[in-house]
Amino acid sequence: MDYSAGLGSTIIRHMAVAKTNPQAVAMVTSNGGGYTSVNGGINFSPMGTLPGIGSFVAPSYVWFDTSSANTLYVSSAALSTTANHLWKSLDGGISWTALDGPGSNFPAGPVHVIQNDPTNPSTLLAGTDYGAFISTNGGTTWTRYGQGLPMVAVRDLYIAPDGKFIRVATFGRGVWEIGDSSEQGGGDTTTQLLLNPGFESGNTIWTVSNNDIINPSSVSGMQIRSGTWGAWISGYGVVHTDTLSQDVAVSAGATHVELNFWLKIGTQETGGVANDTLKVQIRNTSGVVLGTLATLSNLDASAHATFVKKSFDVTAYKGQTIRVYLEGVENASLATSFFLDDFELNATTTTATAPTITTQPQNQTVTVGQSASFTVAATGTAPLAYQWRRNGTNIGGATNATYAFTASLADNGAQYSVVVSNGSGSATSANATLTVNPKSGDMNGDGQANVLDLATLMAAYSGSGVTSSNPAADLDGDGDCDDADLALLLAGI
Repeated sequence: MDYSAGLGSTIIRHMAVAKTNPQAVAMVTSNGGGYTSVNGGINFSPMGTLPGIGSFVAPSYVWFDTSSANTLYVSSAALSTTANHLWKSLDGGISWTALDGPGSNFPAGPVHVIQNDPTNPSTLLAGTDYGAFISTNGGTTWTRYGQGLPMVAVRDLYIAPDGKFIRVATFGRGVWEIGDSSEQGGGDTTTQLLLNPGFESGNTIWTVSNNDIINPSSVSGMQIRSGTWGAWISGYGVVHTDTLSQDVAVSAGATHVELNFWLKIGTQETGGVANDTLKVQIRNTSGVVLGTLATLSNLDASAHATFVKKSFDVTAYKGQTIRVYLEGVENASLATSFFLDDFELNATTTTATAPTITTQPQNQTVTVGQSASFTVAATGTAPLAYQWRRNGTNIGGATNATYAFTASLADNGAQYSVVVSNGSGSATSANATLTVNPKSGDMNGDGQANVLDLATLMAAYSGSGVTSSNPAADLDGDGDCDDADLALLLAGI
């Protein structure tokens, strides 16, 4: 590329080519915008203005929807808490809509990567400084993604072409592999419930006892774990009480609820007495204490000399509107400061999914008297129920993932299938055919069927329908030594 292609003098920060049209090219640049080409890069035209981009904010990532060259996404990793950082275009980059505005539940701050699920264009994944976020409605609303994935900067994503797994590359915490983009098969969905969880929107949403608690990093002595804002409780060195709280509704359908935040403690205290404390509580909206999760003090400073993650299981409070409440109390001298950042109140719900058969039963060939075995593998919300069928008719007692039985000649050519079901639906396997070959007729073990075997059979032969005491003479596996067995033997001699 050169300046004559229409780029002007700028630094290319990221570039993408549409999977559905290799002539469609897009790039974002250091001048605060980007360029698109419809002829493979021979000529470029400027993108439309990105709304809410703010001063000194440049986009850093561009992505074509895998199903349409007209749909583009652009994100910015700029360190700003007031500008927008994520945009979508449906007309090839001419006009744009911000996806991280009010009501979207998208965190304020840098966005490093944005991609769509190749199997579902409405499902988007974004990597931010506060973990991965997912949208299942084209970017209108977002939730935290990845059960167990830490709140850490996500710098890159790889979504498998079939959408079955996602690899998440983080800053400092390695690479994680997670189930499909519907949150591990649509099973567990984790939603972060707190607003302004990292205080990056400043002194909003949270209820504070005074306006000195939520501060930017520019305040002298302020300690921040990530971003540019945090909370500072106590640290006055006089008798004083600080409180920080937020009310939030927790769904009764949650299967697990966890409160997380990061804490650093600095103190002037040197004795062995807990003079300055921080209580972590769950209260109701009337202020009644429902539970005290932890009481920390100046004695915990050495264990919290750097930011340490604190986690508490608060599932017991689901189905209520609770108040996450922190209270710092200092005595008359020697200050202790409690610095807090990056809160999460994660509520996990389990969405039942219907069974999907992943391994079909396979055709079998056996000899009369041998065991025939059919097996199926399926995914879906447990418990899964199994019902095997022979030629479309249910088999009594055949209710496990594997069905095994002793084959007879009457089973030759039979079709076996299984219905796997749970409370959300069912799936029926493909048919597997059983081929049953008769016994060889070699009853005396000399390697061939001959008149000597005929003599053995005749010794056991006692007429049609009469049970024989010689199982080797039952060539068709019906439990009798009869005319059918004699016919089979004579056919093989």
